[in-house]
Amino acid sequence: MQQPIVGYHRDDDAHWVARLACGHNQHVRHDPPWMNRTWVTTAVGRGAMIGYLLDCKKCDEHAAKDDQSRKSEDFELEKRRISIRKPNTRIGLVLLVCLAVLFLIALYLGYRSFDKEAIEKTEIGRIVDGHEQNKAKLGDQIVDGDHSQVFYRSIKIEGVDPMTFRRLKGAFSVDDDHAFLGHAMLAAAARIMS
Repeated sequence: MQQPIVGYHRDDDAHWVARLACGHNQHVRHDPPWMNRTWVTTAVGRGAMIGYLLDCKKCDEHAAKDDQSRKSEDFELEKRRISIRKPNTRIGLVLLVCLAVLFLIALYLGYRSFDKEAIEKTEIGRIVDGHEQNKAKLGDQIVDGDHSQVFYRSIKIEGVDPMTFRRLKGAFSVDDDHAFLGHAMLAAAARIMS
């Protein structure tokens, strides 16, 4: 990259060094036969060369690094695009969508086949400090100050092993607002497992 000379100084070995406009330094030696710069030897010659353009190798290196990093970023982006198009990635995405659809189908079947009246007849109890208290119908609000409330339900579902249902019952936390949907999920999961 061409940069103009803005000044001169000497290095530790008494060689002349040109200060370039970019802020880098470059040696300007009179070293025949490789470099013939007779103007460096006199003050008048050096003054006449102020503003003369020299190739700055350091600026070229920085430009090459910037260009290389830009190319590598483009390469990484293209690599990601290609990897999305690969068959094994598409298979994974299709498998994930299929699992989501199967879960929704199981949820829907459990929701449809569940008896709503069984939920309305369900008794809710509260366990506080390990003691069962206050049996109530679903829909009744049980409030007890600062104690956290844990509700349990006893529901009988036809065609489902009671032990499987009891194991699953602990896995789902169902509040009163979502009781019907929660029990439908529970019933669907119990049917799948048994």
